[in-house]
Order: sequence, then C-alpha cells, then structure tokens
Amino acid sequence: MLEIGIRICAGLHGLVNQMWKGPLDGVPIATAQGVVILDSHDNLVAVSPENGASVWRSSIDAGFNEFTYGVAPVVNGVLYLVNQHGLVAVRTIDGAVLWRVDEPLDEAESVIVRQGVAYLYRSTTPPGGIVSSDPEIIALNAATGKSLWKMTVHNAQMLAEPVAGE
Repeated sequence: MLEIGIRICAGLHGLVNQMWKGPLDGVPIATAQGVVILDSHDNLVAVSPENGASVWRSSIDAGFNEFTYGVAPVVNGVLYLVNQHGLVAVRTIDGAVLWRVDEPLDEAESVIVRQGVAYLYRSTTPPGGIVSSDPEIIALNAATGKSLWKMTVHNAQMLAEPVAGE
C-alpha cells in the first residue's frame, strides 16, 4: 500500500510543507475539488486537499480497478475513465455516475475530451486472441455518452496516447 500526501510549495526557494498523508490503495487523479482515488475495489474516493478526509465515495463497478495507466481527463467537473470493459463519466463534486458505455474496448487506454466530444480509439480481439487490424475511432457526446460516429481505420495501430490541441 502506498501513501499519498498533498504538499504546498511557496516562495522561490521551494519551501515545502506536508499537510497530511495517508494510505493509498489505487490510482490518484487530481481534480479542482481535491484528489480522487480509484481503489482496487471499483470505488472512487474523493479526499480533501486540506486534511485528507474522505469527501465522497462512489462505486463504478465493471472492473475499472484495472485502470492503471493512460489518461483520465477531468473536463468541466466530469472525470472520464476507460478500460477494456467500457467508459464511465463521473461528476467530481459528488461522485455521481452520469453515464457509462458498457462495450468491450480491448485496446482502449485513454479517452480525450474536446469541445463536448469524447474520443476513443478501439480495437477488438476476436476469438483466437489476435488484435483486429481494423480498429475504430469512436466519438461520443461527452455529456450523455451517446454515440456520435465511428470510423474504421484500416490496417492501423495506436502507438501513442491520443492528443487534442487548439
């Protein structure tokens, strides 16, 4: 079990004051409200940046404890988590699950959100264990999770995390 602590840095000389520390059983994600931790029991736990106290707890189910890498963006107070089981959008102020897509996303490692659209790269592993050579880019409405469009990318493979820019 790891420990997490919020540190405040002030001044030009890098003065550091540890405010608190406590056990960490999962992946920490920084939000405007504090730190959200995805634990190994499919729970999201928000902790206060001031004292480390639990602010809310939410169960998201569906094996999201397997989320161990990739990007977990927080956009407009909504946290988006993806793994091979699907995608879930969680409100960071109270942990409410806003929507979820329970669709196999075998090779999806992260989601990016830009201008109200959540983009995923998806490839599937058919029976026999060979990854599809025709993956898809999927666009979802970031507020509702409804599919906007899908595009097959023939003979392609994602070699880096997706990026969005202005």
